[in-house]
Amino acid sequence: RMERCFPLRSPRSRAIALVVGPAHPLLSMDNVVCTPHIGYVSRDEYEIQFADIFDQIIAYASGTPINVVNPDVLPNRTTRGL
Repeated sequence: RMERCFPLRSPRSRAIALVVGPAHPLLSMDNVVCTPHIGYVSRDEYEIQFADIFDQIIAYASGTPINVVNPDVLPNRTTRGL
């Protein structure tokens, strides 16, 4: 709800955390940094997610990116796991 965002228009505001949808007015404010979140996960799932992330970083660094959503931005590279 936008009324919760009004404190962000004050220069004295430091931070606020909200879950918003893709068309929320917060997304157009210059002093707002939006980041995704994964919510709560179990320790096992956390370890699986980060193992996958590290695998993807290693694959990218070796020149063979995996799980690429938009492979057309990676010219001259081969991709695995599309």
